[in-house]
Amino acid sequence: MRRGARLGRTLAGALAAAGLVPVVVLACSGASSHPYAARRFDATRTCVDRTTTIDVVEGPPAANCSVVCLVGAAPDAGSSLYVSLMCAPYPPAFDASGKDPRCRAAIDALERGDTCFADGGSANPVEGGTDATVDVAARVDVGEKDASRE
Repeated sequence: MRRGARLGRTLAGALAAAGLVPVVVLACSGASSHPYAARRFDATRTCVDRTTTIDVVEGPPAANCSVVCLVGAAPDAGSSLYVSLMCAPYPPAFDASGKDPRCRAAIDALERGDTCFADGGSANPVEGGTDATVDVAARVDVGEKDASRE
């Protein structure tokens, strides 16, 4: 525990015991934290889920940085893999070395904007992947009119 946070709590306790209302004493200690946001990689569909908070880390919110691949162990489920554009500090329960062989596919999915859809498709699948939209050539092959050519 940081000395400043402990001192702030001691001071707040003393003020409360004296009948005084402590007014955000911890804010003066300089400690801050922020949610660390990332997108989970779905290796089966090679797309990334929508952004979610994976941890709360100490320090001020970080500006956008280069993409980072984060691998964390999930109990009874193997390892989870996330990609993020947030800077360090990284969540301590995750490995940010980028050495996991799945990292390249996860980063590629993020860079091509391939968001996973709830129906099993994705926004921008790799060639030959599953997509929630119907391919224009497939519509033409079955005799449907191609509105984009009119």
